[in-house]
Amino acid sequence: MVLEEENYGEGVEVVDDSLISQSLAENPHPQHLRVFVLRSECNLTALSVQLLISSCPSLRFIGDLHSWAGICDSDVEQLAQEIVARNLDLMLSYRGTLLPYHRARCLVAKT
Repeated sequence: MVLEEENYGEGVEVVDDSLISQSLAENPHPQHLRVFVLRSECNLTALSVQLLISSCPSLRFIGDLHSWAGICDSDVEQLAQEIVARNLDLMLSYRGTLLPYHRARCLVAKT
């Protein structure tokens, strides 16, 4: 399931944390949400990211956080650290960058 702004319907005037919370509570299958993208300005905060993470175990991508009025650099840094600490398979899009950074690990076999 992919949720982009054209999918959430007309008549929505304010996109904020309470709308996300209500939508997740009313959706019978939020666990199938894999991509959440909102490209227009909105009033979402890090709380919405937390709600999405906790309600949507299949979620792999959230963006574009730079258009979220309630998100700042330190919020995104904290969220990226949490994603790494919890070993989540999730990427955030913020200011044209995908976070968290994953360094490739190479194992060299001794012969």
